[in-house]
Amino acid sequence: MEGSSRGGDTATVYRPRRLFISYARRDAIAVNDLHRDLARASHDVWFDRKLEGGQRWWDEVLEQIRTCELFVFVLSPESLKSKACRAELAYAAVLERPILPVLAGIVNMDLAPEPIGALNVLDYRERTPENAIDLLMAVADATPAGMLPDPLPPSPPPPITNLGPVRERLAADSLPLRDQEDLVADLRRHIDDVDQHPTVAALLEQLRSRSDIVEAIGHEVDALLGQLRFRSSKLSSQRETSSRDLIRSLVPHLRDGRITPITGVAMTDSLVGTRRQIAQDFARSFEFPMARHQQEDMPQVAQFVTVMTNAETLRSSLREHLAIQLQRHLAEEHEAGGLADLFVVTWSRQRSGVESDPHAVLARLPCPVFVTGHPASLMGAALREAGKDPVEEVCRWRPDVYDWPRSIFETEPGYVPSANRPLVFHVFGRLEVPDSLVITEDDYMEFMIRATEDKSLIPPPVRAALADSALLLLGFNLEDYDVRVLLRTLVGQEGAQRLYRYTHVAAQVDPSADVLSPDRARRYLERYFGKFRQPSIDIYWGTVDEFAADLSAVLGTVQ
Repeated sequence: MEGSSRGGDTATVYRPRRLFISYARRDAIAVNDLHRDLARASHDVWFDRKLEGGQRWWDEVLEQIRTCELFVFVLSPESLKSKACRAELAYAAVLERPILPVLAGIVNMDLAPEPIGALNVLDYRERTPENAIDLLMAVADATPAGMLPDPLPPSPPPPITNLGPVRERLAADSLPLRDQEDLVADLRRHIDDVDQHPTVAALLEQLRSRSDIVEAIGHEVDALLGQLRFRSSKLSSQRETSSRDLIRSLVPHLRDGRITPITGVAMTDSLVGTRRQIAQDFARSFEFPMARHQQEDMPQVAQFVTVMTNAETLRSSLREHLAIQLQRHLAEEHEAGGLADLFVVTWSRQRSGVESDPHAVLARLPCPVFVTGHPASLMGAALREAGKDPVEEVCRWRPDVYDWPRSIFETEPGYVPSANRPLVFHVFGRLEVPDSLVITEDDYMEFMIRATEDKSLIPPPVRAALADSALLLLGFNLEDYDVRVLLRTLVGQEGAQRLYRYTHVAAQVDPSADVLSPDRARRYLERYFGKFRQPSIDIYWGTVDEFAADLSAVLGTVQ
């Protein structure tokens, strides 16, 4: 491949280069785009996909830096905080490798390490054709790499501590209190290390999910996980800006009362644990024999329990498990009213003094319809606390159940949901109606078939709201059955082409470690949104609590 030099008529021969990309894990999206643009130009690009600790890993990284012809440093708030990125940059500088800083986020350049301040920085915050061209020209114009220093400077030590021993201790069959305290102390020491956040979070979740964890240790783990989530959400000023803009885009719909909240079971993760944790507990209790990753799939584990025992054993075991988890938050035994009442009591105690509780914030919205995939009546309780008079309905998806509670549309045919008397539609069942609960794989499949074939299962006001309002999805994990079935069956009803006029938002439950590409997750969610004209779901990449706090601040400008 040949071309003319820009400085005259002398022909120059294009030569691909061997490149090393230094980046922080949270910049994985920008790095993937960067890699694609460079690979198209036939450059030999190496970047670390493992991002793990240990000497062997670090030796490979250092060898790749020594053999590269150009060191590309992805500059962002995350990489400025990364010990690994700073160590890689310092080693490249002492080896006299040419360095190309590429800007992937909004940063204070005064905080950039040497020698970044003395170099021209390429802006790659948006992947545009112009930026891609500038990138390739900058690589082509970079000073050729010279010979390595002789002798080589000493190799820096690994910047990331190997947490393998912690992982091994967590795998023990039993953990006495002292061992649990030691593990929490070990993990707390890494809370300020941004490179370790994904691994530390995963290990904390593993510790939290153990059946033998002591209550006091569980509270400490919850607090540490909360710190990690908070720090993760605040790392990028660019993310904060885009999140504020996203919330503001909802204001016109808020003023018109044209928003339909759709809430999932993860709204109460802090009360009963995540669905994955519950699945793991059941997998252990019922000796689920499948692969480890399948032990986190609640519908699949529940299907196994039903097949090996019966549906009543599954339901009674689930009720008992949830009651135990809820009771942990109460100082005294609470028995009156059963599990449904226990959920409401525990939620009320927890939200005491919390200004931006997600249910309470949603209850302030002027919405005539609320859709919930949670079996407890928390949304109804929050609406009543807000001075409203909600009507709660349940989807009657099972044809073999004959004792459904009477519908409001039977007792009051003229009922029209309003902001003061809204309809709360429990799409996947209510605790007060045990046979209505959608739990197993077969349940989800039958629900999807029935809801698709029989449109009357979804009340007309709910169908209308899902077809002609801004949708606000909170408390779902993008990998769960709930959101897939929900978006396949409920969203996309006749007339849903009007949805393109609105801003639709999904707050991802956990912006966590195992989600590498928010953009890819967004495309995944859009695909399940339905078959209508140019819909767009924007993902608020943060926790439900953080979204509620931001939404609460916006509500002050609307009400």
